[in-house]
Amino acid sequence: MSDIIFQGDFNPVEIFREDPCIGGIIPYFISRNPQYSYLELSGQWVRQTAEKKVITEAASAGVYFFRDAPLFLEAVADSLRFDKLYSYNNNMFLCPAMNGIIRSNKLVQAVQVRGGVLN
Repeated sequence: MSDIIFQGDFNPVEIFREDPCIGGIIPYFISRNPQYSYLELSGQWVRQTAEKKVITEAASAGVYFFRDAPLFLEAVADSLRFDKLYSYNNNMFLCPAMNGIIRSNKLVQAVQVRGGVLN
């Protein structure tokens, strides 16, 4: 397993405090390497995510911020309901759980970061 090294200038606590409609935050960087998860964006907002499938050049940095524990659990439950759609090689990943947040009519904000290098 590898970790992605990146740098960013954002404060998730402040982002959540400023907008109660935001349910999740995903740092991303630019890539087209199929080993990453990807985000389809509309401006700063995530429209959908895909695991190990290049749908855009916005690659997930592998870190996910959820507004709170109940929303996290709802997102995980959504991933389990749609496991055939969101699993990759019979493995579940966290990035597609953000689709559940979007499906519950909450916003997921994408924050571009620098780096995106595998360690």
